[in-house]
Amino acid sequence: ATEAALLQESAAVDTIKATAESEQAVEEQVQSEELQTRAGALELEAQELEAAAVGDEEEATGLELKAGEEQLAADEAVTHAAADEVLADEEEEVAVEAGTKAAMDEATELEDGTAIAVCNFIPFVDILCDGLGAIAAVYLESQVAAELVEAASATGAAAIARNDERTHAAEAAEMETASIVDDEAAAGLETKAEAKEIEALVDQDEAERDEAEAEALQAEAEETETAAEAEDATAEAEEAGADSFLDKAGQHG
Repeated sequence: ATEAALLQESAAVDTIKATAESEQAVEEQVQSEELQTRAGALELEAQELEAAAVGDEEEATGLELKAGEEQLAADEAVTHAAADEVLADEEEEVAVEAGTKAAMDEATELEDGTAIAVCNFIPFVDILCDGLGAIAAVYLESQVAAELVEAASATGAAAIARNDERTHAAEAAEMETASIVDDEAAAGLETKAEAKEIEALVDQDEAERDEAEAEALQAEAEETETAAEAEDATAEAEEAGADSFLDKAGQHG
């Protein structure tokens, strides 16, 4: 009876241990599943961050290409502005020269007119003076008119060239500014992409650690469950032994 009582007490202890180990195994299983769920969420977040980083990098590349095109357009506009400035200078020079020449020819015409007026008071010479004076006047007037037209045309061309110069200079400034803005935006996107890639790597590392810990907990839970089953088996064997002793004791009594 004493041996049966001891076996029953040992069986009770083993049953308690088995129950505790079973509960521990369940807790470890739950923790393992939570870690696996967390690892899955981290892996998903890492994938989303990597995709976002790729999108940022692609957008940055597009902006860099755009900035390059804008810089090229700015350079071309600067070249056009420089050519317009040279053309404007040349046309203004032509206008000044033509205007100056027209003024000089007009002065010459006035001088010739004065000489002819004096000549008209000389007998027999006045007829010759009138004829020559008329020819000279017509020539000079035509020359002055042509020179004034040339001066006006050159002035107009110079004005157009100056306007084109200002337009191209403004376009160059606008393209240069746009290029700088796009370059800065591209740099910002690349920085964001790098930050997202780093964050994705951190999430991926954490997910891998969680998965490893989950696997370890899963293995530990399985071991604990195996130990609990062994304790249950031992408890059952001890209870069976106690029952056997009690039966034998009863038979001898």
